[in-house]
Amino acid sequence: MRVGRSVVVQSDTRYCNPERADVGVRAWPFWWRSAMINAVWAAQRAGYEHYTYCVSECVAADASGSTVTLASAWCKIPVLADVVQAKLHDTILYLDSDAFWNSTSSNLDALGRFMWPGDWTKSAAEPGGGSFFFGCNLPWNGEDRGRRQWNRSWENGYRGPPNTGAMLLRRDAASLATLSAWWRTPFSMPRWNQKHQWEQSALWELWRTQPGFATPLRVLSDPGSGDCMRTMDRKRPSLIAHVPGGGRSMLMEREAHLQAADPQNLLRAQAWSTTLVQLGRGAQTVPVPQGLSRSRCAQQLVVGANAATVRLHPCAPRV
Repeated sequence: MRVGRSVVVQSDTRYCNPERADVGVRAWPFWWRSAMINAVWAAQRAGYEHYTYCVSECVAADASGSTVTLASAWCKIPVLADVVQAKLHDTILYLDSDAFWNSTSSNLDALGRFMWPGDWTKSAAEPGGGSFFFGCNLPWNGEDRGRRQWNRSWENGYRGPPNTGAMLLRRDAASLATLSAWWRTPFSMPRWNQKHQWEQSALWELWRTQPGFATPLRVLSDPGSGDCMRTMDRKRPSLIAHVPGGGRSMLMEREAHLQAADPQNLLRAQAWSTTLVQLGRGAQTVPVPQGLSRSRCAQQLVVGANAATVRLHPCAPRV
């Protein structure tokens, strides 16, 4: 599995304030702890870049100029579109801010174990080729609080239900088309704007109702055993660990799980860095029209050992 120039991307509205005492790096909440784990693995052990994205406001716009304000979970779509359209990387691994690469001795090539013949060797334009890969949502098989179960008979649905907290994508036209169609669902299916019916619910609905949309999509799955890569299953550790929260007890469990990933605080005891990208306020369209002016600030964030120092370099020119 050849990945070329690769980047690991995370996003969270709380990445906007790395120096704040209550939510910043020195406070060591889970979103910065996962960023540290992923940044150290990506840069020092795998040779990849690491980006953390802050989108202060998630406001979608359609072709007619209509806008809708979305829950922050939707922001990962314009984030990924920004990375794809920058054309700086061949392969993009997106991880939620409560997810991290769970192996210090392997790189993205290890995900080839969860690719079926043709998945990666063929382009999405060829029969059997894929462009957009997801972690697996098992052991949870339902969505929208259990009102709908994943159906393996759906197009490319036989590998299991997708989870949007861990996504691997090529930098190609098919990935950008997927992101564009996904971003339009709040206008075509307004129910996906409300409460917990967010971007993953919309993805499942598109996957179910539009076979053409699902054609380049895959869930990472072992072709030998048929079992998908369970990023959410604490009882079956995988290359990616995703520990979602909800309620105080779950938040405490997530903090404990991320702390256990660095038991002796060895990662905290070394300096690390990330590229912090802030997408400014205003409506986002996917893809970004050519020539559209949008506030974008890319800064190098350098964190000293034990977060004794936190330095943000000036914004780089827009690319």
